[in-house]
Amino acid sequence: MRKIKKIIIHCSASENENQDSAQAVRQLHTDPVEVSHIWGTYKTTGKGWRDIGYHFYIRKNGLIEKGRELAEVGAHCQGQNRDSVGVCLGGDKNFTQEQFKAARELLFFLCRTLELGNDQIFGHCHFNNKKSCPNFDVSKVLPL
Repeated sequence: MRKIKKIIIHCSASENENQDSAQAVRQLHTDPVEVSHIWGTYKTTGKGWRDIGYHFYIRKNGLIEKGRELAEVGAHCQGQNRDSVGVCLGGDKNFTQEQFKAARELLFFLCRTLELGNDQIFGHCHFNNKKSCPNFDVSKVLPL
């Protein structure tokens, strides 16, 4: 098992209910770059990756869906993937209490399992100041 030193929280950047699943994000991530998508409110292309970039996806209803295996390096935060776990909440800015409850439970489990503390949980924006993702203050919303 690889050494995991941090957890990075993301948002899917789409409020579209048809895009609220790990499978929808997996499609976006694995489609070739030539394939166009309307994702949330913007136009983008596929990433051409071999799988979804996140390890976990949390739907609006609080359902936690598995992405990549924890043993696999993710593709969710440039320069930080080798030693991190990526957790994505579906949505852009309108997150639900069910999502936050599920996220707290998942983070508690991951921190216990991986021997991490609250100070090792970050928002994506912590590593890229050009991003606002996950669009909420992780330390205020997801305390363990």
